Order: sequence, then structure tokens, then C-alpha cells
Amino acid sequence: MLPVRRILLVSRSTSDHAGAGGMEAVLQDLALNLASARKYELALLTTPGFDQSRMREYFSHTWQVRGARPGKYSIRWWMGAPNAKSEWAAWAPDVILSISSAAGSFRLHRFWNHSPIIAQCHGTAWHEVKSSLASLSPKEAVKIPINVTRIARERFAYGRFDHTIAISDGVREQLSRAPLSVPPSKLSIIPNYVDTNKWSFDRNARDQVREILNLSPSCKIALFAGRLHRQKGIDLAIQAMSTLPISQWHFIICGTGPQANELKRMASDYGLTDRVHFVGQINRENLPRYYSAADLLVFPTRRREGLPMNILEALASGLPVLTCKNANLPPDLADKVVYAQPTSASVAGAWLSIPPLPGRSSQLPDRYSLTAALGEYEELLDQISR
Repeated sequence: MLPVRRILLVSRSTSDHAGAGGMEAVLQDLALNLASARKYELALLTTPGFDQSRMREYFSHTWQVRGARPGKYSIRWWMGAPNAKSEWAAWAPDVILSISSAAGSFRLHRFWNHSPIIAQCHGTAWHEVKSSLASLSPKEAVKIPINVTRIARERFAYGRFDHTIAISDGVREQLSRAPLSVPPSKLSIIPNYVDTNKWSFDRNARDQVREILNLSPSCKIALFAGRLHRQKGIDLAIQAMSTLPISQWHFIICGTGPQANELKRMASDYGLTDRVHFVGQINRENLPRYYSAADLLVFPTRRREGLPMNILEALASGLPVLTCKNANLPPDLADKVVYAQPTSASVAGAWLSIPPLPGRSSQLPDRYSLTAALGEYEELLDQISR
């Protein structure tokens, strides 16, 4: 079996870009572990707005498309990424790994026809339209026509990629149906994954985080980890918490996003300033400590998710999960969480129905482990390279 010598990862954003989320976390973990396999040399093509020195652990080279908007798709990105005279073209990758449709314009240039392209898909534009309709607001209404225009671009890109990896059964279904209609022969599923050792429960971390936040060892802590956006339903959790009869609950909110100030005002209006703790963006190395400190993950998402990383991380930490059907969990995970409707009353009722933890051990099936996923990626990369 011939090894893949050079892999060019193409992504509009990384974990070091502002507003990074689950997709970027998967990219970082994948790059780190493929690089550790020592049979691949990895390079990165992305937009400006990140510290290149922090990526040297994963990539032998990092390049930015000049003039592109940081972390965003733009005309400069689509025109500049496939530049046949660029340094990354001279690097001559054996395989291009596109995060979503980031490498979609490469097939417009004949130069790149010799490099097979694999895409890793976390969701489609049509699904984003449905999510915006489900959480309609003035801001979401503006996004709908933008995502509609993305559909044609995605249809072109995924139709010309050599293979597409869906991160869940639900995403594979999105890709296989109209309007994209990717053939089954060009689709496979490698689910999002976590390193179960890294995310396992840590008693010392639990005590240390609580001490830092000046919280009692005996108090109950709910946790949200993700982007502070209305689609994620954090406002529903705060409203629900205001009705809970159990006053020892605290709520730790990890992340940043456009709804941050609104959520802080909401917590103040409900008299929860002392019990809702906004800790900002926690780097990925320290985030498992906050899962260990918590007693419940609250994620009442309005968005039609692909396969949420925070739920996988919580299950790996042995943490109970409260979420909504919009999380689109596969059957082997659906029976491990408590569902609520995306309303504050339903979230409050589900919150109170969750029994105390008898212990903390991983509830995550092996299918979502680092070892399983890495083996599948290596097998697919080797097949595509041949």
C-alpha cells in the first residue's frame, strides 16, 4: 500500500480564527493525528487572521490567500485559492482534503485535475436555510438568500470532488438528496470523533475549576460550550434556569459569539448574574476541565446540526446531556441523551427530570473514538492516492 506523502488541507478557517466552532476543532484534531502518523506531510491553505506559528505543530507549511476575508468565503478566496503559480501549487500535493466546499473552485483550473480532492462535509447550505427558518429573526432572514446562492456552488463542488466524507448519517442524507444529489459511490461516513482519553472525567480538574470560579464543591453546574448564537438556544437555557426551584444550580457558558451581550443582559434581567458565569473562549486544551467540573451539558439547539462536538465531548466525559431533536443524533447516541422541545418550559421540565450522576465514565461508543476515525481516514486517503 503506497503512503500518501503530501496532503493539502484547504479550509476557510481554523481553530485559531475568530468564531471557530466544531468544524475547526475536527480539523485541528485530524491534522494533529495524521501528522503524528508520520506517513503524511501536511500543509494548510486558509484565509488570513490566524497565528501561523501556532500551526507548526501540525503543518509543514501554512499559506494564506492574500486579500481574502478572515475566516470567510469571498471572491478573493475563490479566485486566489486555485492559483496555479502559488507556493501551494508548487508544493504538488498528492491529495487535497477540502473542509466543506473550500476547494470547490480548484476544479475550474485544469492544473489541479491531477490532484484528487476529498471533501469533509459538516452540513449543506440547504440545511442552513432550514435552520434559519427554524430560528427566524431579522439576522437569520438576511442569511437565507445568501445560503440559497451557496447551493449552486456546492452542487458544482461536490459533484466534481473525487469523494466526500459525511460526518454523520444525517449529513450523508443531505448530500445524497436533491439539490446536491451526490452519487452513493462517492460518499462515505466517518463521524466526528473525540480522543476519549483527553475528554475523560478528571476529579482534580473538577475541584480546580470550581475553586477558580469560587463555586462550592457541592453545587450543581450546567455547562454550555459552543458559539453564542441564537440558533444554539442558550437563551432558552437561561430562561429555563430562572424557573427552576433548585437554587443550587449554576450555569457555566464557554464561548463567544454575536449573542454574548444579549445573553448577559438576559441573565441580569432574570436576577441570575451570580449564577450564570460567562467564561469566554476556552482553548481546546483546557476545555475538558470544564466538562469535568459540570454535572450536565445543556444544548437546546434550534439549529439543524450535523453531529455536535459538544455532545460527543460530554458523553466521553460521562456527562448527562440535555438537547433537542434538532441535534440530529444517530440512533446509537440518541438513547444516551434527554430530549426537550426548543422552548424554555420544555427545557426546564427535562432539566429537572435528569437523575443525579451515580459515577463518571465514558458513554461514547467506540465508533466515535480517535482510533476508529483515524484508521478510516488513513484507509480512504491511501485508496484515493492510488
